[in-house]
Amino acid sequence: MPRANYTTLNQFEFTQTLYHSINGGTQTLRGYPSYISHRNAAGGTLPNWRDRIERGMSATNVYTLSMSKVSQASGSMTRRQGAYTLTISGNGVPGLSVPSISWSEADRLTGIATSKALSRLRSGFSAGTFLGESKQALRMLRQPAMSLRKLTDQTIDRMKVYQYEAIRRGMRPQDVRNLGKALPDLYLEFQFGAKPLGADIANAYDAATRVANSPSRMLFSGTARGISSSSLNVHSGNTLLGRADTLRVSNVETSVRVKGAATLKLGFGMPAFAAGSTIPDFVPTLWNLMPWSFLIDYFTNIGRCLEARATSQLLNVAWITSSQKITGNHKFTRTFASDGSGAMNQNITTINFRRTNPSAFQLPAFGVSDKPLSTSQGLNIAALAVSRAFDLRLAKDIRYDD
Repeated sequence: MPRANYTTLNQFEFTQTLYHSINGGTQTLRGYPSYISHRNAAGGTLPNWRDRIERGMSATNVYTLSMSKVSQASGSMTRRQGAYTLTISGNGVPGLSVPSISWSEADRLTGIATSKALSRLRSGFSAGTFLGESKQALRMLRQPAMSLRKLTDQTIDRMKVYQYEAIRRGMRPQDVRNLGKALPDLYLEFQFGAKPLGADIANAYDAATRVANSPSRMLFSGTARGISSSSLNVHSGNTLLGRADTLRVSNVETSVRVKGAATLKLGFGMPAFAAGSTIPDFVPTLWNLMPWSFLIDYFTNIGRCLEARATSQLLNVAWITSSQKITGNHKFTRTFASDGSGAMNQNITTINFRRTNPSAFQLPAFGVSDKPLSTSQGLNIAALAVSRAFDLRLAKDIRYDD
């Protein structure tokens, strides 16, 4: 049975007690902060959801939920000034309010989740990129072990030449630079030669499997998550002995999930779709073949956007369900502005959820990546910088020698 909606006025109380240590006098002042908690839900289960599942249709309905829950405050505050001592305690603090809800971050993450879902529909193997990256791609695909062995032998031979020349002529600055350049070059050849070759072989096998077991309707799903934090002084006021402030620290987690089903448009076969060799794949293939495009993709989402748009042009949407959830944990801390000890703490939890059934893919917008560089990405950039620096230095030496 669905839970009922409600709106509740939560009334709290805190007490200020001012004590004079000489004459024993006491003064008391009370405050009554409040907060309205609620639960509002709309939508529900489709009455014919079993029949819709059997027909391969979406069985979810549009649904929205907004709710908040507040706890009682804990702790106490104390401030001394001369003969006076002020103590504040109770089950509530003033300034209980939460930020207004915004769905913009959820919409941005929905684009990311959609691009992940579309990417999973493909095998990861791009025939155009594979063929364009190497003149010997076909031979490498036919004899991968021999190709990896040859790549390793070439690098080792080059390092042996540098070492032999250094021994024969005596170590010179140029020999040191040659040896220094060989190490980052070896790393880069492994990262952008051997590893992608292995991945292409695995993805090509996956593409062939998809063709052999291709269903008439393909299911897809993708998720994304984001976390943000903010702080704000939401209340400042005088007490019986100085000023006190309420600081709100909000930690907000946004999570989205996109799932659905799609079919290939007429004119596009499963083999071409799985291999990434259709006409719409032309633009992302060109991007992958551009020098330094991988480095740009470290800091932007251009490559992911191009791939998502190309894939979406090949598909007819059967149904899509998009779920967005925003969970906020808001902590309120009441302290004296100066010369005080202790604190009062109170928490409010908010949940906002919405589920929709869009008729088309919600593709990501072009933008700058907000993810920090991974360790491997940092190493790739460092190796590239070192190799490039040696190239510039060697070119300078050649011009000097001439």
